[in-house]
Amino acid sequence: MSKNSKSAVALSELAVMPQFAAPVVEITPEVLSMIVMDIDPALIEAAELKEARLDEIRAKKDEAKRLIALYHEIAKTLNPLCDEYDSVEEERKLLKGVLEDALLASRITLANHPKVLENKAQIVKAAPNLMAEFNEKFNAAVIKQTQIAQADNIARMKALDASFAELDKKTAQLSKQYDEYKALSTRLFAEADQLKVEYGFA
Repeated sequence: MSKNSKSAVALSELAVMPQFAAPVVEITPEVLSMIVMDIDPALIEAAELKEARLDEIRAKKDEAKRLIALYHEIAKTLNPLCDEYDSVEEERKLLKGVLEDALLASRITLANHPKVLENKAQIVKAAPNLMAEFNEKFNAAVIKQTQIAQADNIARMKALDASFAELDKKTAQLSKQYDEYKALSTRLFAEADQLKVEYGFA
């Protein structure tokens, strides 16, 4: 160890020695008075009022932006629902056509059945007053025959009707919400712009 190292003093020790300590600076009232300014309370109030008005405008714009995000989310949900709605409606139309064709086929087949033709001829000849009852029973038989032959399709049609009604209700609700949020967002933006003009920020 060298002789110099014995007399070496750490920097941390120097820092606490009085001769190396930072001098205390006292600000005199004269100097302080040069930089301290009295602010008119009216100016402070005006600044606070301005900030409050800006906050009001920002709040309206923030709410409008939130509503925009909401109706965009609704649109994301609504679009596939509308596609599904259209798909169900198309299937309903096709199946309805099938059932109408089946109903017509049952009617023609029953009307041309030998036993039905014979019975009808007897009624026309002997008791024409029973024709209304015969026609009523004939129509009921056509429907029953169609239901037997098309049971699966009729069940499918009922399921499609229920699905269509549910989709119709859902899309109507979402469409209404979408329109309301969009209209409200537009109104809030307009109000914010109007406030900017009224408060002199425009």
